[in-house]
Amino acid sequence: MFFRRLVLFLPAFAVMPCIAFADPTGRYVVHGTNPSDGSNYTGQAEVSRSGAAYAVKWTIAGAQVVGVGIEGQPSNSSDTRFVVGFGSGDSMGIVEYVLQPDKSWKGRWAFNGDQRLGEETWTPEGAETSSSDEDAPSPARRQSDSP
Repeated sequence: MFFRRLVLFLPAFAVMPCIAFADPTGRYVVHGTNPSDGSNYTGQAEVSRSGAAYAVKWTIAGAQVVGVGIEGQPSNSSDTRFVVGFGSGDSMGIVEYVLQPDKSWKGRWAFNGDQRLGEETWTPEGAETSSSDEDAPSPARRQSDSP
């Protein structure tokens, strides 16, 4: 009887590594769209572990925005999610990223008061050539309305 229960229980261990969280630590090239006007922006993001959470720092158009991230709750699918709260000036916002098959993270974000969602993609640094667009409106430049 014990052996039969053990045999039924063991397959669960084989599946567990498949549902492990993909660690987002690293440096990324950022491409995004602002929710307020649909304008595009580019920059960099750096993620480091800070205990049970993650410290996130964006550099966009010469400005820095910081946030704190946690592992997102899995949906009904097998998506790996990463959720980050951030602030800039008097604004606060949130972004939810989903890990893509190419190891990039694709997210949707908004600041308090936004009527629409912005989009942002993080591509691991070195996986593509970064182009800097210092004049593009960005969440970092929008002191009262973006990340």
